[in-house]
Amino acid sequence: MMVMSYIPEQVKLCLRDLVERLGKHKIRYVVICALPVHFYGRPRTSADIDIVLVSRVSKEKLQKALADRYTLYYDGRTVMKFIDGTTRTGVDILLHLSIAGLSRESLKRLRRVEVDGVSVAIPYPEDYIITKLKARRPDTFDFSDVMSVLLNMREELDRDYLMKRAKEEGLAHLIKYYKEGLR
Repeated sequence: MMVMSYIPEQVKLCLRDLVERLGKHKIRYVVICALPVHFYGRPRTSADIDIVLVSRVSKEKLQKALADRYTLYYDGRTVMKFIDGTTRTGVDILLHLSIAGLSRESLKRLRRVEVDGVSVAIPYPEDYIITKLKARRPDTFDFSDVMSVLLNMREELDRDYLMKRAKEEGLAHLIKYYKEGLR
């Protein structure tokens, strides 16, 4: 099991609370961004939590589930951003799977991992790579996260599935770019 010492204690506490709240309200989710790289690529620190909703849920229901602890500070069309009033941890919630590059097929491949005694859903490595390629945010760890997963999971990756999903998302050219980077 991967040591989670790079994840700050306040982020783990926030994750525990968030998972319990979402479960209580029967809201399904997938944790994306920094957390999955610990299981597939490399340990690294992160000061926030990023999730994408699997359940179709209204913004009002989501806010109600989080209301007594989390303050909404950004209410966008596709993402809602909260601050945990207890730990001061940021929580970004993407409202639709497609924003993150996940598909219904991706959901059949979810993996449950344990983080500090809490079971959370993360994408399989191929789908995780797609989420990072879809985001491609400047001045972030996206490039090095993808590279570390490609290196560390090279024997286990389902390359056919990865290319199929990359083509579906219009990202196949990026897979080729990253493969060149590995050489």
